[in-house]
Amino acid sequence: MNSIERKEGRERIENREYNTELIKNSERLFIELFSQIEKTDFFNLTDYETLISDDVSGRVPTLVVRKVMKKLSNEPISPDTYFISGGLQLDNTNKEKREEVVEFLKSRCQSDDVLIVTEYIETGRSIKKMANLVDKAKPDTFDVISLMIENLSTSNKLREYLSKNFKSKFLNGSVRKNKEDLKLWSKSGLITGVAKSEEYEIYPSKKIYEVSDEVTESKAKEKVRNIRQDIDVLSSFLVKSIEQDKMNG
Repeated sequence: MNSIERKEGRERIENREYNTELIKNSERLFIELFSQIEKTDFFNLTDYETLISDDVSGRVPTLVVRKVMKKLSNEPISPDTYFISGGLQLDNTNKEKREEVVEFLKSRCQSDDVLIVTEYIETGRSIKKMANLVDKAKPDTFDVISLMIENLSTSNKLREYLSKNFKSKFLNGSVRKNKEDLKLWSKSGLITGVAKSEEYEIYPSKKIYEVSDEVTESKAKEKVRNIRQDIDVLSSFLVKSIEQDKMNG
């Protein structure tokens, strides 16, 4: 990165200039989530050693959380981050595949403090499945946060379930008020360039941006670069807001 690119990056952060509609229209959701995190005395983001992204659409929120953690920490940290295929595909896969997920997680986050990050919870069924698999991997602790949730009833029931069965904490941001938020995030794979394969794989590894006559390699890379820049702009803004709130007491 040359000096001009660095200057442009600083200006983009200062002016909160976003490349994608996803981040531009979701900034308020992240503000609400991190506001909830600030209000608690039991969520210290920098304590987590491993992040687990629940499904393709949890990828961007996980990367935002990771960036915020690194910027907030007084010491250099680099939490291990894994993107796990979840949702209905995980619900419907066979026992053998679910055991593969457990072994995969056990080899990577056993005895760690783990944070599961997802973008939206409707009924809680899928995140409960993920929680059970993570628990079998025997982390030291694990907690869950969600950018959005369908309603307060689901939030309360899930919080009780996680606390009772795993002694885990749960926190959500926005209680979904309109369908546009959900529609926006349902297409997030088109922005990150990653999707799930037709058959269950632990990683959502299928590439959407295949180079073709319609999509050149430079355009594919530009799409990925745009979302990475947006994540950096958003995380910088969130950290600045958090630090200002701390200063104001």
